Amino acid sequence: MLWAERIKSERHDLASLRQRVTATVANSLQIRLAEVESSRSRQLPTADLEARDLALQAWSRGQLVRTPQVVVEQRELAQRAIARDANSALAWAALARSYIWDVSHRYLPLRGVTREQWLDRAIEAADRAYNLDANDPRVINARAFALALRGRSEEALSLYERAIGLNRNDALAWFGISYSHATLGHTKDAIAAGHEAIRLNPRDANIGGFFVVMAAAHLYAGNDAQAVEWARRSALEKPDFSVAYSWLVSAAALSGDTATAQSALATFRRLLPQYTVTSFRAEKLCANALCESQRERYYEGLRKAGLPE
Repeated sequence: MLWAERIKSERHDLASLRQRVTATVANSLQIRLAEVESSRSRQLPTADLEARDLALQAWSRGQLVRTPQVVVEQRELAQRAIARDANSALAWAALARSYIWDVSHRYLPLRGVTREQWLDRAIEAADRAYNLDANDPRVINARAFALALRGRSEEALSLYERAIGLNRNDALAWFGISYSHATLGHTKDAIAAGHEAIRLNPRDANIGGFFVVMAAAHLYAGNDAQAVEWARRSALEKPDFSVAYSWLVSAAALSGDTATAQSALATFRRLLPQYTVTSFRAEKLCANALCESQRERYYEGLRKAGLPE
């Protein structure tokens, strides 16, 4: 395996350079090992190689693209794997992730279900996975994010800390820590963890999500200019990520940038025409009263820009 990536650093900052190189190699190897594992599964003398291969396909599906159809395909692959091997922790974790992606990307209207229904299924599948293998970082991350989306962020943080204990360079776990802290109103901790996630894996398939949480944490803290920049980066990274535009709408409106707010609002309403301020409030993303009080600024900005109540 040849290494071709370049990492720039000042000569005097060798300690930081060493840390960055180690983290970059670790994350790249993690992706490569998943590919190798998928290849090896076809050669191992297991009872059902197809089940293992389906589980690996389900987990990797949606890594780069998470359209509504891709999420459905991930769910179907996971369900096929489980039908062949109900003890596949990875298949249960992949199934949980398919429900998580539907919730986080606001695909629920396409499924004709409620947020609560899909989160119940996500947590049920994630718990099954965790009971089967509590030492797989993929399983831990899936369960932690499902809990965080349900508002059980303290529990999620404990799981993410366990994931970090297994792999200090797990960018997805650092993102989860950032998200969980944001839902608890811990803006400084959310921003610090978000920077760590981005530093570890600036090419993560979910980097737009990393940027959105950074925008949210800055807006909660009253740093509207920074919130605008992070939301704008998220929208540029993934132009069809509707929620990024809502943060750009709110932050721009609060900072007095009417033109940006109106442009972002037009895009947001095209992507999620049924959403209102009440729709966002009904999601109940905060885990405590501190976050809820901070989140009022988000709703204030949305109203100021003209999103219907």
